[in-house]
Amino acid sequence: MISEKNIIKKYRFLKINIINLLTPIVMLVLRLWLAQEFFTAGLGKLSNGWVAPDWFTNLNFPILLNILPFNVNWILVSFTEIICSIMLLIGFFGRVASLLLIFISLVAIYTSGFNLGLAGWNKIDQIGEGSGFKILLMIIIMLLLIAVIGVGSWSVDYLLHTNKMNL
Repeated sequence: MISEKNIIKKYRFLKINIINLLTPIVMLVLRLWLAQEFFTAGLGKLSNGWVAPDWFTNLNFPILLNILPFNVNWILVSFTEIICSIMLLIGFFGRVASLLLIFISLVAIYTSGFNLGLAGWNKIDQIGEGSGFKILLMIIIMLLLIAVIGVGSWSVDYLLHTNKMNL
């Protein structure tokens, strides 16, 4: 006869095994998606050359970022997106990469996505109304997940950590 305690034990065991199986897969998929998004964005910027386009030079950057020339900001953002996307892809210093990409996304919201104010939180490229920042907000939430819990066990970070622990 199966007791209630045995059923609860089996349920907990099954739940833990499913979570342990799915977590690395979910974190890998999340990292791959974010990596391709930022890699594509960074390459797209550099494909237009080393000179910032007109729309970028017309942006109002936050106080400390407006010290740098627009072309320097353009190149820094491009290379940061490319390098951090590779770091996310392989899971190397993923928390640092996530925080840098969160910073870039917050600056993007400040400079171009916040033109509708708080009403823009749920707008996606509404012609004539401004761009809003819904997609950037979703990306920031995904990056926050990586920044808080890490890149997962299918990563260079995990391999380095486990090898360090075994020494």
